[in-house]
Amino acid sequence: MTSSDTEILDALPTVLTNRVVPIDDVLAALKSAGIDLGEHQGETLDRVTSMEGAFGDLAGGLIFLPSFFDGTKWTIEVTEQDLAARIIEDTMAIDPLVWWLVTNEVACVDDAGQVMGLLEVESLDDVHDSLVLPDPVAESLRPGWVSVTLRDGATHWSLSDGPAAPTAGQIAAAQAGFQATLNDPRNAEFSVAARVSVPVGLERATDTSALLEAIAIDRSAFADAPMPPVTTLFEAAGFEVRDRDVAMPGFDWDALATWRTSNIAALLFELTETQTKAYRALTAAFAQWRASNTVNDASSEAGAIADLFADIKVIEAFSTGPQPQMVALPGQMADTAAAHLGFVEALVEAGAASNDITAFRVRCLDRVGRPLDAIAVLDEVTESTEAKQLLLAAAEFAADRSDATVAYALLQRAGALDHLASIKGEAETHTPDLELLFEIEPFAMTRPKAVADRNDPCPCGSGKKFKKCHINDQPMHGLEYRAPWVHGKAMRFGRARNAALIETLADAVCAHVDDGEIVEQMRFSPFIADVALHEGGNFARFLEARQELLPADEFELATQWAAIDRGVFEIVKLAGQRVELRNIVTDIRITVGEMESGSGIETGDLMIGRPLPVGDGWRAFGGFMPCDPSIVENVVAAIEARDALGIAGLIGDQLAPTHDDLMSQLGLEGLGLDGLDLEALGLDEADLADE
Repeated sequence: MTSSDTEILDALPTVLTNRVVPIDDVLAALKSAGIDLGEHQGETLDRVTSMEGAFGDLAGGLIFLPSFFDGTKWTIEVTEQDLAARIIEDTMAIDPLVWWLVTNEVACVDDAGQVMGLLEVESLDDVHDSLVLPDPVAESLRPGWVSVTLRDGATHWSLSDGPAAPTAGQIAAAQAGFQATLNDPRNAEFSVAARVSVPVGLERATDTSALLEAIAIDRSAFADAPMPPVTTLFEAAGFEVRDRDVAMPGFDWDALATWRTSNIAALLFELTETQTKAYRALTAAFAQWRASNTVNDASSEAGAIADLFADIKVIEAFSTGPQPQMVALPGQMADTAAAHLGFVEALVEAGAASNDITAFRVRCLDRVGRPLDAIAVLDEVTESTEAKQLLLAAAEFAADRSDATVAYALLQRAGALDHLASIKGEAETHTPDLELLFEIEPFAMTRPKAVADRNDPCPCGSGKKFKKCHINDQPMHGLEYRAPWVHGKAMRFGRARNAALIETLADAVCAHVDDGEIVEQMRFSPFIADVALHEGGNFARFLEARQELLPADEFELATQWAAIDRGVFEIVKLAGQRVELRNIVTDIRITVGEMESGSGIETGDLMIGRPLPVGDGWRAFGGFMPCDPSIVENVVAAIEARDALGIAGLIGDQLAPTHDDLMSQLGLEGLGLDGLDLEALGLDEADLADE
């Protein structure tokens, strides 16, 4: 019978002791100890140890860190602020220990061996971690340097006169450990498996890997003398150190940042090899511009850069993906859109011109809060261009201004109607052109109520009949009729500006749903979009970005909506398309209109939603989600804290564990689009029923 992960982990410390043990020897020792790793022994061992920080995987084999580091003494600096907060923010001096501390309960002990508490690690960002000290340990220290001695799997903290200086033996071991890490044959194996080869000149090692190899090469050098701070050690050995990377002198750190970022972008945006090369070239050109603030005005160079804007996926990765250039040059503007705008305008000045360049310039102008300037750029080209991306951008701005007729005509020129005629399923409708078409169509295809009858005198006072004067000067539809459109504009804005948040919320709601298609559909749920708008902060950004474009009455209504919080409501009464609700916290009752009450809900049910005032009534554009009585208190707390992810997670927990449960718990068949139907939740009944 195959041994459990716990049995394997419990047996390994005895096998490894304080040395590096080759993998074949580990497997043989485990077998002798009665541990059965199954058919694929090596893969099982790798899986069990890879996410357990007490083990390290070196070129020569496996180590057990608590024993491997036993007796070593480390030095780290703590500040007065660190001790007051009980948190050491800069842990780079003991970086090789951090992963062990993250995955294990590591005690702090006093001189008598009594436990004073457990260490904890918190992540500050993707690179840096902080160390949380138990109160008794923090109280025993003072600002300055302290020693951390590892003994029997625990840490002993004491005052130190200063950081340990690297010894000659430690420096020699560090140099050898760096080379051993670079020469590790597994590097080539990883490159082949991941299809990512390190370019010549960018070879480097992590501080942890290089130090572990150094200790393996000469353990006595580190056991007989205190361990210097990791950065100090490798700098003394003649290397450059940046964050967790160790490299030879003269290393091109900017090139490494660009290369790493392109790999991340390729993964996130599913770029092909050709697209990844274009992305690297574009980011390199951008970095060069930021360094010199100029673009060579030679037509060939500017034109070559302009060509890189032709691929939409490359531009999406460049616009919204990771930005190494934003941190590569400290002191320059950190706002990505502003930097991109400066770059593209420098290209235009240097003679680069294309529809793709114009579209990117429009996007940047809008993102930096200059939508009217973006519209002015579009006005110069809209009448003559057939470029879909420019026509779509112009249509979006027209829609924001509530000019549905103009927006519809622009979408027609952009091929949206032909696109609609060609689709074969609902999933294909989630494209920017079709979603905008569905948003504006009700307003473009209907005429607002006329201000006078055809044969009445024209209200302008001309004395002519209305049909002979201003009958074709259409006023806007009434605000109550446009209210769903206002909310739709905000949702469109949120999806464009913060798609990552919406995906995160949808994933949280569907945490127990093992169906990628349903998760994808949930990402288009009005409920999820509204949580991202209100609790996620997108609505405030929408108001700021679109104040100049929205009609005054729409902006006033949207501003009123921004102050309306979500709530937990009890269904009091069902009457046709009207549902009476009671907010269980405030006890205020409201009646939400234009909802078709179906058999899936009953009086007394609890629902989570954010009804919004429209005229004399209320509407539920974001729909509702069911709320089990057992989570009401936590949901209310999450709402009060405006915790978007907390709300989504609580909903997700109650929608588990099966698709049948999901269907019955939602119980929302037959409710109107503005209310509680599966469409409003972004779900498809057929997909769920098939499960």
